Amino acid sequence: MTAQTDSLIRFLLPDAGVRGVHVQLQATWQEILSHAVYPDNAAELLGEACVASALFTGHTKVDGRLSIQLRSNTGLRTLFAECTAAGTLRGIAQLADGADA
Repeated sequence: MTAQTDSLIRFLLPDAGVRGVHVQLQATWQEILSHAVYPDNAAELLGEACVASALFTGHTKVDGRLSIQLRSNTGLRTLFAECTAAGTLRGIAQLADGADA
């Protein structure tokens, strides 16, 4: 994730017994979208998978990489997102010919 417009911030509210992660993607998301043209539904699912990967990585403090991969025989063949402890994020969606997610 790029430093200027993307962020992953862990937070703790000890009195409420709550901990969490706030993720904001802008530049990284635009970079992912620049590599392929996705239908709106596929782009939305890919974005959700990318954010989920970043959230899980931040929440579990993974020392390595965390991947989310879904496969199907329907229109959306593969949905993949991966975030590393170093903050790199990548994602891809593969659709059947002429299909929308």
